[in-house]
Amino acid sequence: MKGNQHGRLDNGRGPLRHAVFRCLWIASLVSNLGTWMQNVAGVWVHDHGDSIGDAGGAHADGSPSRAAHGAWKQADGL
Repeated sequence: MKGNQHGRLDNGRGPLRHAVFRCLWIASLVSNLGTWMQNVAGVWVHDHGDSIGDAGGAHADGSPSRAAHGAWKQADGL
C-alpha cells in the first residue's frame, strides 16, 4: 500500500474528491446498473415470456383493432 505525503495510508477514495471525476464515476455506475437491469429483465422475459404473451395475446384477440390490422396486412400484400 502506498502512503501519502504525510506518511498515512491512502484509503483509495482520493480521486472521488474531484468533482468531475466523481460525476463521471457516478454516471458510469448508474449506466452499468441500468445495463445489468436490462440484461436481467431480458433473460426473465425470455424465460417467462410465454405467460406474458398469452395474457396479452388473449386481450388482443378480442379487440376489434386486431381484425382491422389483419385487413390492412392483407390489402398491403396485393
